[in-house]
Amino acid sequence: SPEVYKIDLNNFAPRVGIAWQPGFLPGTIIRAGGGTYYPAENAIYELFAITAPGVAIVQSITNSSSVKPTYMLGKNVFPPMAQTTITQTFAQNISGTLFALDTNLRTTYINQWSLGIQHNLTKSTIAEVDYIGTQSRKLPIRWNADDCSVAGSLLCDQAVRPYKQFNYIYEAADEGSSSYNAFVAKVQRQFQWPELRYQLHLVKGA
Repeated sequence: SPEVYKIDLNNFAPRVGIAWQPGFLPGTIIRAGGGTYYPAENAIYELFAITAPGVAIVQSITNSSSVKPTYMLGKNVFPPMAQTTITQTFAQNISGTLFALDTNLRTTYINQWSLGIQHNLTKSTIAEVDYIGTQSRKLPIRWNADDCSVAGSLLCDQAVRPYKQFNYIYEAADEGSSSYNAFVAKVQRQFQWPELRYQLHLVKGA
């Protein structure tokens, strides 16, 4: 398969929002909403298709500063390059530092929601309080899959290294998560011209 990772086909992204002005609370508006969002960071993993041992291509072209260069495709501009044939024997003899990628990657998703209440104190002054929440799942993370550390110690013990033919395995997966919750309070007064306009904001997040 030419795929670097499997395609995630269940990225459903619903969004909903409501605004309500209750009849029993004149001058008050209640707003709420939420949705699921997906970033496109999985595209950065496409580089693993061209940075793997045996298929990575590195080319340097240098032109003389004293002679006007003549460019010819296939000679001094993108000349043919030999690549390694990927075989089992080749794979068993790879050493050094490697990149590793979970082929079952899933797309990172973010759930966001909010609830706000706005009230007109006067014709020119409004007060508003809002709750904002965000929760992210399957965030990309990196670690050394060939870790030699010993539990309870900062020392490296080569005997516990799972893949001794390598010195570091830079692995990428989607196992991270995050959350954010915030309370926002605002008082806004609209002055009549030529008076100035001002806003007062109070934000507290965690």
